[in-house]
Amino acid sequence: MILAGFWSQVTPDAWVTSIGTLLGALFGALLGALGAFIIVNKQIKEQRSKETLNFTKEYTYKGYFLEIIIKDTEKLLNNLTEYEKNVKHIEGYLKLIKKIFRQIVSMPKSLIPINKFGYYEELIILLTELEVILSIYEDWFLTDKDIEDIESYSADLKRILDECKEINIKLMERP
Repeated sequence: MILAGFWSQVTPDAWVTSIGTLLGALFGALLGALGAFIIVNKQIKEQRSKETLNFTKEYTYKGYFLEIIIKDTEKLLNNLTEYEKNVKHIEGYLKLIKKIFRQIVSMPKSLIPINKFGYYEELIILLTELEVILSIYEDWFLTDKDIEDIESYSADLKRILDECKEINIKLMERP
């Protein structure tokens, strides 16, 4: 009863003021939340950009070195018939691959951005496969049957080199 009397005593200008205050507070809160959202998103993008830039600075040299190794290994694959001459080259490639592998693996994991970490791990796996297959080539004593096996391994090696190329390009992308 008392409450019903209270509502009848409220004047129209009080209603308008109350509703205006509530809408103003709601609008102000939404505007503040939107501003905070935009600022936080911008900071996150800048942080990711800095992380990617730092990674790119660290990785670029290694990426170019890996690119050279991949190109030279592809040249080696195209001349597999001259196997005896290539054994010395294979030993050299193995040393280079081991060197770049150590350099890539020794990169601080905290430096690798989240969006590139999967590519990084994939590259390590592919370099390990590459090293294993080239080790097989190095230890091979060439017979007629071995030439067929070498050709099947070379198909795997070409696939690995192509995947390494693609991943290397993704890792070297600038922010």
